[in-house]
Amino acid sequence: MRAERTTSELYFECAMEPDRGKVPNTQEVHNAVRGVHRGGLDLAAFLAECAEETRALGSVQVPVSDPRAVVLLRAEAISLLLHALLGQLDLSAEYHKRPHLAEGDAVHAGALLGEALELGVDPFIDFMAESGAHTREGLPARGGRLVEGGRVVARVGSHRMAQYLGRKFSGICGNLVVPPGPLQRNELVSGVPRLIEVKAFSSLLVSSDTLTWSSEIKLAVLHEAGRPPVFLKGGVMSGDIRKNLARAHWSRETRRVSQTEDGYHPAMGYEGPSWARFDDGVSLSGRDA
Repeated sequence: MRAERTTSELYFECAMEPDRGKVPNTQEVHNAVRGVHRGGLDLAAFLAECAEETRALGSVQVPVSDPRAVVLLRAEAISLLLHALLGQLDLSAEYHKRPHLAEGDAVHAGALLGEALELGVDPFIDFMAESGAHTREGLPARGGRLVEGGRVVARVGSHRMAQYLGRKFSGICGNLVVPPGPLQRNELVSGVPRLIEVKAFSSLLVSSDTLTWSSEIKLAVLHEAGRPPVFLKGGVMSGDIRKNLARAHWSRETRRVSQTEDGYHPAMGYEGPSWARFDDGVSLSGRDA
């Protein structure tokens, strides 16, 4: 028997449970991380996050419902949201008469009250999931800007779709690239009186057609001015990406996310802010206050 793979992937899995002596453990933390090379796994940070989640098992609370939650999301979630946005910048969405954004359209909904999205793609970043010298059709790949000042300046798409629509083929493809923002993470947290920092979602579901997302919270931290942080678990958080982008604030710290293709997601590469704060477009369904 012979098995072949067309991609390279490293996978690390870890299970932890609290050390409670003779008291039986009823919960465990079981997480996994993937990457294209060892450095991309960032095992030290991954293990620290698993340990933090494990220590929080005995003290977590169900969050209180909030129709206008302010949230801080991590790079993994940001990558999923922006790849959904990329789906509306693809010529195939226009050809198949699905929701799409054209050149000149704003990617945000309503007035821009945050930092405008700047989004590009780069197929030549070493050891990234969407890097390569050629497009899927075997044509030369190149990087480029897709969104400037919160408005679409270019779109992606195959040579075939460009021909169907009578457009010029660009060859733009690759990993998503977002420049760093002006604020450090701690400034993003302290900049609002109440914020929920989502450390992990149970299963973040994102729709490219509606540009909405939702998931149960696996682990989060509630930051309130003048009070100690509180760990949260449970409750369903939902968001509207275009409203999120109208009041988005990006961190100065940056991170790479390189998600190889699996049964749930295509390959996704992201290089940009480690955190994003969304001041609008997020609701939380939890317990009554």
